[in-house]
Amino acid sequence: MTCKEIQELILTDDMDGRLSVSQKSALEAHLASCTACREFKAQAMQALVDPFRQSQHFDPSPDTWGKIKERLEEKNSWGYRLEGFLESARDFFKVPRLAFALASIILVALFVSFLGKTLILKPLAKVQQETFYANNVASYFSFLQSDQEGTDQEEGFGSGIEKYFL
Repeated sequence: MTCKEIQELILTDDMDGRLSVSQKSALEAHLASCTACREFKAQAMQALVDPFRQSQHFDPSPDTWGKIKERLEEKNSWGYRLEGFLESARDFFKVPRLAFALASIILVALFVSFLGKTLILKPLAKVQQETFYANNVASYFSFLQSDQEGTDQEEGFGSGIEKYFL
């Protein structure tokens, strides 16, 4: 283990007395060979654990524990969470720069969407419509021309346009 990992282990599980047997042996082996980590543990114990060892133990009254329990249950309720969300949203929009930036982004997105529809999609649809019309006219005239070449005009109902519509 590295010194950084050992120091993290000292600050978490070692201070709480929750080291597994393998972690405790690895910690002790490292501390035996590393003076920096031994000093780190001594300073951590002095700053974080010793002040609490010298303090008096205080047991709150059952009434106080009941109030604490009520507050914890209240904070876990949906209403409290929704209220917190709405409050943070209100705080977000209280800052004028952020609200203005968000409104600007929405307006730019709408404007770009509108421009895309009017400048790109409508002309493209018109070109496709004109191409479709031109292709139909060309196929109609080619049909008339090919049909007239082999038709006898004296029969009456044999012209290309009559065959096309009938």
